[in-house]
Amino acid sequence: MRIIQGPEIEVAKEHLTIINWTTNNPGGSPVHYGVVHYGTDPRNLRETAMSPIRLNPGHSSTVYRVRLDNLKPQTTY
Repeated sequence: MRIIQGPEIEVAKEHLTIINWTTNNPGGSPVHYGVVHYGTDPRNLRETAMSPIRLNPGHSSTVYRVRLDNLKPQTTY
């Protein structure tokens, strides 16, 4: 599997952000998870957010969307 578009910020609100990216279709199990590791120190990404995605085997690509909650305003992640 490889990323063919993104990652990019889809939504940025006061306390949440949604990150999305597109990959080629990884095949295999119909259920996969988008996983984002993040934090305020790029050398120590302690936080993890993940969202399930159901693949459509007829599509050549898959869009992953992961919601990051409880982000602190005016903080760089």
